[in-house]
Amino acid sequence: MRRDEPKPKLSFLKREGRWFDRLAGMIKTGKTRGPEKLASIAAALLLAAPLFAQAYKVPEITDCGLISTGQPPPAYELKNVRLPQMVRGSNGVPHDCEIRLVFKDYSDLLLQNYLFNEAEVEGDIDRDKKVNWDYVRSRRIALGWLNGVTNLLLVSWGDSSGSHGTGHYEDQLYLVARMDARKSSVLLKKRVCAGGRAKDINNGAGFGSHYFSFDSKTQILSDRMTFSRQLSVVPRDNIPPLHYEAKEGCEAATHAYLADIHERILHRYHYAAAKLQSLHVEMFYTTQSFDCSYDIARFYFGPLARGTLILDANPGLRAKFTKDLSSEGEWFHFPQGTLVKIPLPEIWIINFYEQGY
Repeated sequence: MRRDEPKPKLSFLKREGRWFDRLAGMIKTGKTRGPEKLASIAAALLLAAPLFAQAYKVPEITDCGLISTGQPPPAYELKNVRLPQMVRGSNGVPHDCEIRLVFKDYSDLLLQNYLFNEAEVEGDIDRDKKVNWDYVRSRRIALGWLNGVTNLLLVSWGDSSGSHGTGHYEDQLYLVARMDARKSSVLLKKRVCAGGRAKDINNGAGFGSHYFSFDSKTQILSDRMTFSRQLSVVPRDNIPPLHYEAKEGCEAATHAYLADIHERILHRYHYAAAKLQSLHVEMFYTTQSFDCSYDIARFYFGPLARGTLILDANPGLRAKFTKDLSSEGEWFHFPQGTLVKIPLPEIWIINFYEQGY
């Protein structure tokens, strides 16, 4: 570690349970001298590194969408309020706390509601007011007006409420709202995993992000999503498609087969009558070295899928890269980094990748 680097927080070590709690105590009391103790700490840090390799960082609003530069964002006050009694939201889930943005020239905007847990011992908790600020990480909100329109506000914030105990998730939430002096309304709300323990997050859609833009001429809102995850299997008779043997010295795994999955999703909405209506969803996969249409098809559609399923969805790639339209074209290896459209049903894409409300 360089001298100018900040020292790691002890709470970071505590997250992995009693073993790391004991290690944190050793560092606090200075009981880290001697080669054996130093070796134990080095082993612990090597173990923890891949678990939290994806650190969380609150993004700027310009990282979340195409924002108007000529219109400053509205001034606001962030409030975390305990309700007099537990109520049920429109989704039927009970809650007793609400997090709101209070504006001077617009009506209040509800960001999130939750049920306060009296037994919670970690996090940014105000026990006097009985509210949990982990639902707005660092108590920081990023917001700005979408470019090309005057009353659509993009808001983004982090949620670290799932990063304690057995959970290791840092979420990022995105909200598009129609602002009005009498009644503001939430048009769209999305959530992705932006940080945390990779081995848990890789079991789902992976680490994700959203980027929104609005076309004032067509009244179309575009939501561009990116997801990445690394899958790993041990050597066996049937290696899943798109998995390749780990290279020598790979930190992620030794004697394993890895798949680096990078995906992009484009979801377009039409804005009319103060509402958003879904138009269509497209999904793309970024190829690794040695990927062919046959393996891509089997990865997304199952072992009986033919490579022509991918080639038919990508006529431009078929014309560019494959001279043979017979079954042999299924085994053509796309250049690394090729963007390949995946013709999954829209409802499958939405249910797996888009965590909305």
